Amino acid sequence: MLNRAVFNLIVALVWALLKGDVNLVNLVWGYVLGAIALLMFRPIKPVDTLTRKAGAFLVLLAVFLWELLKADWWVLKTVLSPNPKTRSGIIALPLELKSDWGITLLGNMITLTPGTITMEVAPDRKFIYVHVIDIENAEDVKRDIKKAFETRIREVFE
Repeated sequence: MLNRAVFNLIVALVWALLKGDVNLVNLVWGYVLGAIALLMFRPIKPVDTLTRKAGAFLVLLAVFLWELLKADWWVLKTVLSPNPKTRSGIIALPLELKSDWGITLLGNMITLTPGTITMEVAPDRKFIYVHVIDIENAEDVKRDIKKAFETRIREVFE
């Protein structure tokens, strides 16, 4: 397994490359972000568990990017349609997540996905309220969010 400092340097370089300008500021920010990531995934548990969580995190990231692209495409088609037919609404999504990290990440992923926005987490943390631009079937929307995001977040953070 890579030494933590080497891994952090790789993260810093990747960050700078993603920003499109390899300079000292971007490298420092990448190093700081890498340090935060290393703190979040520090080996408290056996190494095989850490490896599984890192793999689950990469899967979560890939799924999120795919869902983001699909939602971008759908919103683009809807906005450019001469007469869009959408029914917006609010759903109460039951939460299985328990950790603050998991609930926060789910809320942010929902909000970052075009066509949906997180409104509030219920005080008892059993529901998260989501506004959806086009809600043909509330149960389908709930199932899609749970399948795409919540189950994968649970694999990483709980």
